[in-house]
Amino acid sequence: MRVSFLDQTFKCNICGALNETVNAIPHRELLHCSNCGSCARFRGIAKAILLDVLQGNGSETLADQPNRSDICGIGMSDADCYANCLDSLFNYTNTYYHTDPCLDITDRESSMQFQNLDFVISSDVLEHVHAPVSSALINVHNMLKPGGKLILTVPYVEGYETIEHFPHLLAYEIAKLGDTYVLVNQRADGQVEMHQNLSFHGGPGSVLELRIFGEGDLFATLASAGFNSISVLVPDDAAIGYFWEEHIENPLTKGRRNKSYVMVCTRDF
Repeated sequence: MRVSFLDQTFKCNICGALNETVNAIPHRELLHCSNCGSCARFRGIAKAILLDVLQGNGSETLADQPNRSDICGIGMSDADCYANCLDSLFNYTNTYYHTDPCLDITDRESSMQFQNLDFVISSDVLEHVHAPVSSALINVHNMLKPGGKLILTVPYVEGYETIEHFPHLLAYEIAKLGDTYVLVNQRADGQVEMHQNLSFHGGPGSVLELRIFGEGDLFATLASAGFNSISVLVPDDAAIGYFWEEHIENPLTKGRRNKSYVMVCTRDF
């Protein structure tokens, strides 16, 4: 893996703090703001909100924006560093999978409680939902009003094919075996399989990584759900610390470049 470093002063577009990075590794989960703790990915989400929800030029700061309670949106387990700003700025609800206010984006009835939204933020959620992912995206599409925005981040790599870690996942449990965790799954054909070397985002449980998206498959799945207008925020804005390289992070991707940009997907109808 190629690693380089960034020496750059950036202004956080969430809280407005000035930050100096000295020998910092440019990565979507790093370049933390010294004040609010936001990482590069979160500042990309803020930029998308400023550009595509508030129709600004993208150089503003969320904390400085006037109240827009006429704009309605939700997040899916959004980080506090920007969720608190959104709560003050919009008619906004941060939802969760395991606690109130609950949202299971794969369940149509659950998603129907949120309707006619101006925006939905789904940041690193879709890699954890059960297949087919298209069902979750159709539900998001139906939650938005025409012209509404899905602000999406998800780990994805160049190329078409999505890497499904557990292609036969059906009835499974995660168990602790010694000092590690394993997944035990009973397939549709009755065969029982065990998987090791699991990847969790934030701790064992529902945050198990199920897939790494291929860029082509991700775009095709979004289009099939009704999101035909998609803009991509390339992470090259070092002035706000939204910056990372497309280096190789995971041997499972077999040399395919990591991309994982912030995407803004518009419901056209």
